[in-house]
Amino acid sequence: MLQRYRCDMVFMPAGNRRLSFGYGMPSVGTVHDFSQLHVPQKYDALRMFYIMRVLPAMMRKLTRVIAVSESTQRDLVSFARVPAERVEVIHNGADLLRFGPGGRGEARSDVEAHLGVPGPFLLYVSRLEHPGKNHVRLLEAFSRLRREHGIPHRLVLAGGRWSGAEAIDAKVAELGLSDAVVFTGFVSEDLLPRLYLASDVFVFPSLFEGFGIPVLEAMASGTPVCAAATSSIPEVVGDAGLLFDPTDVAAIADAVWRLLEDAQLRARLAATGLRRASDFTWDKAAARVLAALERTAAM
Repeated sequence: MLQRYRCDMVFMPAGNRRLSFGYGMPSVGTVHDFSQLHVPQKYDALRMFYIMRVLPAMMRKLTRVIAVSESTQRDLVSFARVPAERVEVIHNGADLLRFGPGGRGEARSDVEAHLGVPGPFLLYVSRLEHPGKNHVRLLEAFSRLRREHGIPHRLVLAGGRWSGAEAIDAKVAELGLSDAVVFTGFVSEDLLPRLYLASDVFVFPSLFEGFGIPVLEAMASGTPVCAAATSSIPEVVGDAGLLFDPTDVAAIADAVWRLLEDAQLRARLAATGLRRASDFTWDKAAARVLAALERTAAM
C-alpha cells in the first residue's frame, strides 16, 4: 500500500471476464489521492515514475474504482483517464466512538501532563513534510499573530517527521519560535482525541489532500476549524469552518485570528462541525463499499 497514493484492490470470483479489464476477474480498487500532480518535489524520481506511469495504467484495468473524494475523482478521470462511469466517490469517515465532544478542562490537563503543553494552543495534526503540508507558511502566520495581536497561544504540531522536516526546523529557528512551537512526534491513539479537545483552534493549511481525515476528527471533537480552500478539503469542511488560501500567509493568520477573537463564531462553527462530522462515518463508508463490491460481482 503506497503512502499518499494507495490502491486497495479487491479481486472477486470470476464472472463476466469481459469486465475484468486485464486482471482476469472483476476487480475493485480504492484511490486516495494524486497529490504528486499538485505538489512539486513530493517524491523522489523513482517513486514519481511508478506513481505517474505505472499506477494510472493499473487504475484503468479495474472494473470499478472508488475515489475517497470528488477531488480524487476528477484526477482519476482527467489524469489517469479512467472512464467516469467506472468511478464512484465514497468518502472516508471518522471514528465517532473515539472522537467526540467532551470536557476541555480535563483534556487540557491530560495534554499538559503527557506532552508538557501548558496554556492555550493552536493545533495542526499532520506528518512533518515540506512543502506539501505547508508548515512553513503556518509558522509565518503564527509569528504574525504573535507580533500583531500578542496571542498567548503555543502552536502544537502533532505528527512524525517525514521528507523535508528540516525546513520546518529551520523556519522555527529563523522566526525565533523555539519556545512557542511544540513538536509532539507521533501521538498515541489514546491521547490524540484529547489533543483535539484541548485545542482552541484546529488549523489545517495543507496544500493538497485526497480527503483530510484530521479535519473531520477535529470537527467531530467540537473544535472550531479553519482550513485550506483547496483539493478535497472544502468537501469535508463544508460550512463548518473558515477556508483560506494556503499560499497566503496573511489569509492563514486572518482566519485563525477571526476564530480566536470571536467566541460566537467559534461556538457556531463547533456546533456545525459536530453535525457535519456525523455524516462521515466508517460504518456508512463500509456499507457503500460493500454495495459497490456486490454490484461489481453481479455484473
